[in-house]
Amino acid sequence: MNHKENRVFKFALSIVCLLVVTLGQASAGPIITEPTSLSPGDSYRLAFLTSQERDATSSNIDVYNTFVDGLGDLVIASDWRAIGSTSSVDARDNTGTNPLVDGVGVPIYLLNDTLLANSNADLWDRTIINPLQITNDGVLSPAETVW
Repeated sequence: MNHKENRVFKFALSIVCLLVVTLGQASAGPIITEPTSLSPGDSYRLAFLTSQERDATSSNIDVYNTFVDGLGDLVIASDWRAIGSTSSVDARDNTGTNPLVDGVGVPIYLLNDTLLANSNADLWDRTIINPLQITNDGVLSPAETVW
């Protein structure tokens, strides 16, 4: 992996996603894990920018999923996945958001009750609704460039 690819993947890896939940989960501190615009029982996903960085030297996607899962479990214990690709795994497949395989999907929210994308297709159409700038600890990180 060359320097530019490493940098791009490092930024892509600093995104954490995705978790399908239903309303009823508890939230902690400034983090909001229950979107207020939904009804009880509605499914949705959460996404966040990681508060920590890591290198992009492994070709094994499980390395990055483990990193992301550890930070995500501080928010809600579940199976968090990196929005990241390797030479053998596409980010859409890694996160179960490939609209061609996984269907329409559900809305995806940031940890501050802000809508990121309306659906799987919206996540990947290059026009997400809001920037992915909320970290796993609820901090707005506008200086980060997320690829």
